[in-house]
Amino acid sequence: MYNSYALGECDAFSLPYFVGRVGFRSKLLSVSKLKDGKPLGRCVVMLDALEQAASSPLYNALTSVLQNSRSNPLSGFRNTVVRASSDWLGFWAEVREAAVIFELDWKKFDRERPAEDIDFFVDAASSLKFLYI
Repeated sequence: MYNSYALGECDAFSLPYFVGRVGFRSKLLSVSKLKDGKPLGRCVVMLDALEQAASSPLYNALTSVLQNSRSNPLSGFRNTVVRASSDWLGFWAEVREAAVIFELDWKKFDRERPAEDIDFFVDAASSLKFLYI
């Protein structure tokens, strides 16, 4: 449906209503935080339908390019390598021989990091010349 909309094959009335929901990560808290009325965590608004509609055309355009480059050590983006596949052995051999591994695991990237950490990350990522598609 979202691809059809992006291609102009249907109008906006064909799309479902966009709804937001609150997303959060649960974690253990100390009782003192609760007693002292301190913040207990954070939450974000997640616009699932909007995200899919916005990213679907780009995802479809890039999928075949990235899938075809999964066995090329110079591609730099190896997100399509699956551990339970024959591609994993070759990829793992490359990982063992690497002098540096730059991990882009976004679930570990927290907006509450100090500004200097984020600046360092941006500078390091910007300095890399590894994406050859």
